[in-house]
Amino acid sequence: MYNVATEMPSSRATSAMLRLSGGSNLRSTDSLRGSEYRLTHHPCPPSLRKCVTNRDNYADRGGFGLINPEDLEVGQHWKLVAEGVIEVAVSEGFKWRELALVASEASLTQPSGKHIIRWMTDCVDNIGTVTANRLWDRFGQRLFELLDANDAGALREIIGSEATLLNLLNEWRKNGDTAALRFFATHKIPAAIGSKAWKAYGPAVVDKITSDPYRLLSLWGNWESVDRLARSEFGVPADDGRRVRCAVEQAAHSLFEDGHTMSADKTVLRAAKALLDAGGGIHIEPERLLADGASAGCFAVNRLLPSGERVVHPLGAWLMEKGIFSFLSSSDGQRDLMADGLMPLVINDIEEQEGASSGRKFCFNDEQRQAVEMALSERISVLSGGAGTGKTTVLKAIVAGLEMMGYKPTCMALTGMAASRITQATGEAASTIASFVLKAQKEPVPAHIAVIIDEASMLDVFTFYRLIRVLPTCKMIFVGDAGQLPPVGPGLVFHGLEGRLPYTELKVVKRQDSDSGIPAVALSVRSGQVPKLASDKQHDVQLIECPREEIIQRVLSIYDEFRSDAQVLCPTKASPFGGVDRINNAAALRYTAGMADLLTVNTYLENFTPFAPSGFKEGDLVVFTKNDWSRDLQNGSLGKIVEAYDSPRSTDRLGSYALGMAEFNDRLIEIMSSDVEHLQLSYALTVHKSQGSQFGTVIYPLYQNKFADQTLLYTAITRAQKRVTLVGDPKALADACSRSRRHDRRSGLQAMLKGHLEAWAA
Repeated sequence: MYNVATEMPSSRATSAMLRLSGGSNLRSTDSLRGSEYRLTHHPCPPSLRKCVTNRDNYADRGGFGLINPEDLEVGQHWKLVAEGVIEVAVSEGFKWRELALVASEASLTQPSGKHIIRWMTDCVDNIGTVTANRLWDRFGQRLFELLDANDAGALREIIGSEATLLNLLNEWRKNGDTAALRFFATHKIPAAIGSKAWKAYGPAVVDKITSDPYRLLSLWGNWESVDRLARSEFGVPADDGRRVRCAVEQAAHSLFEDGHTMSADKTVLRAAKALLDAGGGIHIEPERLLADGASAGCFAVNRLLPSGERVVHPLGAWLMEKGIFSFLSSSDGQRDLMADGLMPLVINDIEEQEGASSGRKFCFNDEQRQAVEMALSERISVLSGGAGTGKTTVLKAIVAGLEMMGYKPTCMALTGMAASRITQATGEAASTIASFVLKAQKEPVPAHIAVIIDEASMLDVFTFYRLIRVLPTCKMIFVGDAGQLPPVGPGLVFHGLEGRLPYTELKVVKRQDSDSGIPAVALSVRSGQVPKLASDKQHDVQLIECPREEIIQRVLSIYDEFRSDAQVLCPTKASPFGGVDRINNAAALRYTAGMADLLTVNTYLENFTPFAPSGFKEGDLVVFTKNDWSRDLQNGSLGKIVEAYDSPRSTDRLGSYALGMAEFNDRLIEIMSSDVEHLQLSYALTVHKSQGSQFGTVIYPLYQNKFADQTLLYTAITRAQKRVTLVGDPKALADACSRSRRHDRRSGLQAMLKGHLEAWAA
């Protein structure tokens, strides 16, 4: 992308030819889009910013022999000798003028300086991208010399604040490294990766990367990019041991991203071979390779008992699961005898409360009494139960008992919606695990707490490991349903605890009315049996058969009837027959087509109009997809846009505008321009997104897809309190009930808890 330094008035005829004779300086100012014959950028140069009807764009049509797009970086200065023609370009309804340059000569006059620019913005207070770029544009490579020489006089030309200037020079003396930053630039290491490498290795960064460029993989996370750089910039041979070990590490990590914290060595080596063969045929000696890689700390290797199968763990996963295993194992034999005396008091108190609120006699069953006793007496315990088995009532009793015993009950869940439900059910303030960890990193956690994790089936190893890192030795109760979806993140925690820790499973249905069909249908799906469903509305679980092409319209017709408490839950986000995106778009057209647009600031095409539709309208149902603790909004908070302002309103925050009002959890919250990218329509949600929530009516589109299984369908059905309507193909129902991905994941933690892992030695 280029900004042309010469003046080019916006009134230039669109067919005029332009010769940049004698050479013109151009600066790469933003990322490029390339095709086989052109490079294009979109923002206009400063000289044309006042243009209100056109936006000039510049494209190089010179051969890539002159300028290779892979060599172009933001911030570079190029000198071109070229001819140009101005044309009219059209995209998405907008017109602009585009100058095509046919270059006969091209030379790089100044590199991008991205590494020192990144260093300044990361390390120096009050120096942002604009100031950092101005320093580089003014001094170029000389900037390194000025900083090394502590030359404040020259730098004052750009930096007016003495405090900022002093801060820059002080930071450079402490952390500046001319050799490292030039090394990154010379070897084409991206600025963000170079910054991470410096933080990881400090002054030794050049030696570390030179000795093994594949160390960058843990920072970059992209095998193809690291492999290409290692081979082209550092001359690593195709069969080099460092490359081969790194391929195995990458293969194990790819399986980790699919949920597996350990994998069979044959599976990992096969995936590694596929990576290596992209660079030529490579011979792998498994025994030596696994031994060398394990000793080098690239991954861990163990043997699975009783089969003797060799398994490979990504090193990070192995260390986290060892830490989790140690935490869980530390509770062996610890029992609080105080619970025995308190049990009758706790049970009687909660039975009276529940009876008074329902207007009828309430009694805990034997399973529930056992669950309360276990939670109060054991240091770590597990409460599992399916839909309607009374987990929430048991949880109330547990909280009351813990308070009597002098503990501080601390309730938490993975999602904001689940945390809100705990608060409503128990009266105890609950938080997300992420917010608890964030707070615990700033102030000590009280010693005498009892941690209660609800919807614990959603726990992945990342989340749980972060949690136990900030906890003291404490009482912990897991509450969940092993029949629900496995975690979105890797690994299994809750699903592997049965039989390994004090464990109670509630099986007797208590939640819905005795004549409700929801628990029975859910139990059928959970056990892999296809439920028999009727199509009439007298049943609270019904199946409406229709061709897949009609699913969306039938779903919306049913949604019309139960709109006040209905939620559409879909197996996938993108499907033409009933995915979240299609249903949300159809619902928005159906319900808010004539409503006012929620306008946002038009930063990309500001020369055409100051405001543009955000894609949302007044009346739209939305979900917030980011945690914003300052406004008590969590990832998954559901709301409704109740007012769209006539135009965005400026605020006291620079660059921030208020666009309208939305209602979240019975609270009115102003929608800011920065919120738009974190809003999505929510007439339909994925089942994953709904975990931890409850809705009066659930409508589920049934269509063939590889993701639907017992756990997904069971989770969808158990979100409903009153009724469930399945719409679509009965065969898709049967297929989902016939398979479960719950047992597909390979978990090192589960193997440790069962005592099925032993160290492997070559």
